[in-house]
Amino acid sequence: VQRGALEEGIDSVRVFFEEHQENDDVRSLLAGALKTLGYQRLRESKRPEALDLFREAIALGADDVDVAVIKRIVDEAPRTAEGQSPDLGEKFDEARKLFERGSTLLQEGRTAEAIEALTRSLELVPANPFAHHQIGVGHAIEGRLERAAEEFETAIGEASEMELDLPASYVKLAEVVFQLGK
Repeated sequence: VQRGALEEGIDSVRVFFEEHQENDDVRSLLAGALKTLGYQRLRESKRPEALDLFREAIALGADDVDVAVIKRIVDEAPRTAEGQSPDLGEKFDEARKLFERGSTLLQEGRTAEAIEALTRSLELVPANPFAHHQIGVGHAIEGRLERAAEEFETAIGEASEMELDLPASYVKLAEVVFQLGK
């Protein structure tokens, strides 16, 4: 699947998966390949096909940062004609890069820059509970506890809407509320 013949590889994994549906490794491999092909279809402005691939990946249980955002896009996306939003793939790619940069900056202790990158990520693709969580961490580090609490609450709410669990946000929210003395 990783050699570039993605579509053929996916077909092979699908056949293998039909015979080994209980195998979590095969399920994960297929979900990842479907996600990758979905990104490719977004870049090619083949939005309906991309959304179908993302739906299939989600149905297989794909669960990570990208899928959280994709799930929101899929849930809100009307099934419409080809090419309705040709820039969606580019926006998503840029948002993902900004999220990764913001997360790295946060780990490096460059909090203000991290918050800026994460906020720009949300401007491109607003539905990302993981970005809200990271922004909350940044605000907590900077001592802006009320703002941090708001971000953790937003992260929890968005994750819940996406039927995801984000326990780290609950923990961080509890820490902030305790520090605020509420």
